[in-house]
Amino acid sequence: GNLGSAQDIRTLMNAVLLLKEHQEINWIFVGDGSEKNYIEKFVTTNNINTVTLTGKRPFNEIPYFLAHADIMLLTLRAQYPHLRAVVPARLQSYMSASKAVFGMVDGGSVKIITQSKCGICAKAGDYETLASNILYAYEHQDQLRDMGHNGRIFYETHFTMKKCLDDLETII
Repeated sequence: GNLGSAQDIRTLMNAVLLLKEHQEINWIFVGDGSEKNYIEKFVTTNNINTVTLTGKRPFNEIPYFLAHADIMLLTLRAQYPHLRAVVPARLQSYMSASKAVFGMVDGGSVKIITQSKCGICAKAGDYETLASNILYAYEHQDQLRDMGHNGRIFYETHFTMKKCLDDLETII
């Protein structure tokens, strides 16, 4: 994915720092972007060994990363009002893969995550609550499977190609 300023990487790294001592919680960043160098420097400066940066990977490798993750992150900056109206396509990918989604977002993404019961959200920029949510998930891993299942059901009900085309046809 994109590791850029819109994803609020700098704030996200504060959550990583709060959970630094929890060696069982690993952060895998797949992708590239303007904040990749920041992540590398932050990790080195703060002596964090729970972060892995894979760099940009071919699209056909993404299912591997999805299959091995417990939680998928969805973060967007609060300072960009137009991002509140955006629901990133990766949310649908996460739901399709039956993965729990933990967000640090506002707007439409929160509505979908909450309505589908596929994860937990902190407000955009609230890295302390995000860290707390992730720690909670680690301590209650049994709930992650249920969240992922809920997301998959919601995806099948609202986001499949057939459903989207049917809805578009109705609108037209």
